[in-house]
Amino acid sequence: MTKQASAVGLPKIPTPIGNSAPVSPPASSRTRGIPVQEFKHSWEIFLYFLGNGIKNIPHLAKNILIPLLAVTVLNIVLESINNYMLFGFPKTILMFFVFITATYNSILPRTLFWIIVFTIGKKLYFRVRSNGFKVVLEELKRFIPTVKEALHNTQDIKIRLLLMATGLGFVTANFLTRNNRLDKVLVTYVLVLAIIDSMSKGQDTMLYHGVRLVYQDVIGMIRKGAALQVDQVTVLLLGYVLGLLANSLFGILKMDTGGYVVGLILFIVGMAMFFVNSKGVNGHQHQDSQG
Repeated sequence: MTKQASAVGLPKIPTPIGNSAPVSPPASSRTRGIPVQEFKHSWEIFLYFLGNGIKNIPHLAKNILIPLLAVTVLNIVLESINNYMLFGFPKTILMFFVFITATYNSILPRTLFWIIVFTIGKKLYFRVRSNGFKVVLEELKRFIPTVKEALHNTQDIKIRLLLMATGLGFVTANFLTRNNRLDKVLVTYVLVLAIIDSMSKGQDTMLYHGVRLVYQDVIGMIRKGAALQVDQVTVLLLGYVLGLLANSLFGILKMDTGGYVVGLILFIVGMAMFFVNSKGVNGHQHQDSQG
């Protein structure tokens, strides 16, 4: 009967089976983030990375230290070539490689440049290969709604935050480029890309927690209970990025210390606005208490 029923297309009666073994969900393509909630102070982050680096010396040597040694040799070779003795196409080729390898930058900015390239840059490269440039670009654009919301939520202090952070961005860019020349500016652009990449991943990242903890530890020595809200960190990062990018103007104008001068002015003005505002608030509170 069963065979006839199957022949004429009648449905088969399913045979009951025992409970199947539980199946684990597929592993996520993203690596597990650093447990930032465990950190209470900024120096704990430094100790974490230091300890983690010591435990993973073979991995660091393979992925960072050995490549860093190789590009350092390349930097030395390029730096030893006298570009004033070259003209036309050969000089153009030399300056192109000088630019993309940060050869004329100082040792510390150049090392920072290559570490970002070998870590964040490498991950971005493989993401572009796997998902395509357009997809990765859309992922990076995720930070834009975050910035808009943060600016809306910090109406009362966003100008002060932007002034201070933009000032720090100018100073940092001037330091990284040494004398504000366009052949050294790629370091700042790579740093901007790294910050935007972190911001595009949301506000629960090491960058956000690191900024909040540094502010808490530094300002906390002056004023107890100092803390930054998440939106305030976003505005600070936005200002910092703007300062890093805007400093390129001094590269065009060839002003060696323009970033230091403008950056310090902006930072001092922002700090003064914080001081005046807090004094005014305390004054109003004192008058209300007397009334």
